[in-house]
Amino acid sequence: MYNTITVKVADVINSEVAVTNSDALVLFDEIKSNIDKQTVSVLDFSNIKTLTTAFLNLSIGNLYSIAEPDVLSKFVRINPNAIKPLQYEKVVEVIQNAKQKRSGNN
Repeated sequence: MYNTITVKVADVINSEVAVTNSDALVLFDEIKSNIDKQTVSVLDFSNIKTLTTAFLNLSIGNLYSIAEPDVLSKFVRINPNAIKPLQYEKVVEVIQNAKQKRSGNN
């Protein structure tokens, strides 16, 4: 069994607005560090008022360049009770696009 940690996005980026590249990279580094330690990251988007696709591409989509999809599905999860439906749709879209891009099916 793997250790699990809740990653409160608003706390990691110290903001309710998830839009900047620098903040996205901070979240990416946090998740990557947890993967490297074989710790499951449960992402909590509560308190995030604004979430852009660009932020998600850098913070989550880029994970597909460092790990296989099966590894990511094991070590990166989203708390469904801590994200708004429209935000969740953006996350799903970014993940699907990242998988397609990495598989070469642009």
